[in-house]
Amino acid sequence: MRKREKAVLFWMTPEEYEHLKKQALLSGMTISGFLRAAVRGQDIHPRPPENLAELLRQMSAMGNNINQIAKVTNSTHSIRKEDVEQIQKMQSELWQAIKEL
Repeated sequence: MRKREKAVLFWMTPEEYEHLKKQALLSGMTISGFLRAAVRGQDIHPRPPENLAELLRQMSAMGNNINQIAKVTNSTHSIRKEDVEQIQKMQSELWQAIKEL
């Protein structure tokens, strides 16, 4: 037996239907799932990029590296030119990865 017993049919222009398909695809939902979520008033957000988990892992690693450099700098009261260059390189890589999202 079906869980959902009521069907709803309505007409759309081709442009409206393409827009609906695009919105459902962006959210990672089927059209019917997207419409049910909208009817329930749920916030519908775009699906996060597939490489988001890897980007967050890289950001965490960069943050750990920067913290290690800061700890050495605070204990020695000096910073090496190589450390500054490494931080700048990590920051540049991070910005590039964010732009690719």
